[in-house]
Amino acid sequence: MAEKPASDNATSANEAVPGEWDKFRAQKPPVRSAPPSGADVKKPRRGLSQDEIDLTIVAIVLAVLLLVGAAVFFSGALDSKKESKKDSEITRERYEERYKESTEGEEDAEGADGDLAAQKPVYYALPEVLVNLASTTRRTKFLKMSVTLELHEMKSAAIVEANSPRIMDAFNTYLRGVEPQELSGSAGIVRLREELMMSINGIIGEGVVKNVLFNEITVQ
Repeated sequence: MAEKPASDNATSANEAVPGEWDKFRAQKPPVRSAPPSGADVKKPRRGLSQDEIDLTIVAIVLAVLLLVGAAVFFSGALDSKKESKKDSEITRERYEERYKESTEGEEDAEGADGDLAAQKPVYYALPEVLVNLASTTRRTKFLKMSVTLELHEMKSAAIVEANSPRIMDAFNTYLRGVEPQELSGSAGIVRLREELMMSINGIIGEGVVKNVLFNEITVQ
């Protein structure tokens, strides 16, 4: 049996299913959707380059150094402020101590001056006395006497001065009754001092005159 040519087979095949081919050709090709816009496209993430990593590290280091420097600066400023305040307080305390010492020294000096003034003797010189002494003979003898009173304090001088006429009158009255031989020797001078002191105390009271000092005693 002789074989039929291939073209004849294809033709017969096409002829066998004429409707299938037409149906295939009649189908519309699938519509391809438009690619998404640039806004909707998710670009793949790209890793940082080595330069960007180095710049980031440098920025972080600089930020840390700035923070540390600021902290050190402010802490140093606070410490300096505290030390300055402490120094000012110490200076003020030293000034107060020195001022106190100086005032105490002045008070001590004033007290010493007051003590010296209180210890400094106060004198009051009475007028010179010239009086004739009592005598049992015809020959008259005179007593020339210069007296200075030692006072307890300065204000006593006003009391003595106010009573000076009465004091001099008491001296003259007493001396006119004294005989020349009663004034001889140191015992006579001591007795005369006691008598004059008694006269003064009788006039102005005790505690005003401390002592009677003889500048000159001459019997002529």
